[in-house]
Amino acid sequence: MYEQDDATTGYDSDYDAVKMPNSDGMNLASLTQDGQQLATNALPLPSLTDPLTVGLFIGVPQDDQYTLVVVESTLSSVKAYLLDAEQQTRQLITPGFTYSFPLTKANTGGTYISSTRFSLVFENNTPLPVTLVAFTAQAQGGSGLLAWTTASEQQNAYFQVESSLDGTTFTALGRVAGAGTSPERRTYQFQDADLARYAAPLVYYRLRQVDTDGTSGFSPVRSLVVPAAGFAVVASPTVVPTGQALHLLVRTATAGPAWVCITDAQGRYLGQRALVLPAGTSTIVLPEAGPWAPGLYFVRVQQGAQQQVAKVVRQ
Repeated sequence: MYEQDDATTGYDSDYDAVKMPNSDGMNLASLTQDGQQLATNALPLPSLTDPLTVGLFIGVPQDDQYTLVVVESTLSSVKAYLLDAEQQTRQLITPGFTYSFPLTKANTGGTYISSTRFSLVFENNTPLPVTLVAFTAQAQGGSGLLAWTTASEQQNAYFQVESSLDGTTFTALGRVAGAGTSPERRTYQFQDADLARYAAPLVYYRLRQVDTDGTSGFSPVRSLVVPAAGFAVVASPTVVPTGQALHLLVRTATAGPAWVCITDAQGRYLGQRALVLPAGTSTIVLPEAGPWAPGLYFVRVQQGAQQQVAKVVRQ
């Protein structure tokens, strides 16, 4: 991947090269928004005003331990992060960066294939007009307490607090007024009440710092594990390309047997599976979702008297 001002997030015939399949099963490619695999991908990174997410396609011949290695990175105007939806991690990429992970539950004729687990997130690297020295997100009872500290501020109008369930698409929660221009250390707080409304085991937060002239920049992203006081099910991601397995994040306070039941938008029964859920947060992988036709699906997870339904869109 490389920077190109007039590139798009789709396939650009002038700049991009399609990834040719490797019959040995070792495949790594970036994905366009419509799911096309690219060996070379030009992106409009220098002009970023909002984070850009690019999916990664990985295909390996067998269950094993694998390592992603960043051989070279010349990014200057943006920061890049590796997002692992299964392990719920988000790590800054720098030259020499390595990330080791096991791939199991081989599918598709013995080859593990994933286009939903890994993605790259690119964010503008323009310095904020404030010096942010701390930013934390912690659970307090049923609420999330966000706290941050600035060492100094220049023409700082306000902070917009934003949340996300996938670490890439954020929604505004509220604003906290800034101090304008100040050389003094200042501390801020924001309470995100009723975490249970997310119906998810993990919530991501970031700050959009807005200057008095409208210029804005983003803080690092922080994640908060929602206390396992209730039952929650979320599809990660909610939009799944055709042919790929479905991943569900399930949070429960108690371990025990459960059922997964799948129906389509017309209410037709497609199948079910019995399993045992551990206490806390776990990931359920449904490779049987691979042959689903494009459309809307409902996945119900039931444990005793508790149940929740996750909506999934198959591209």
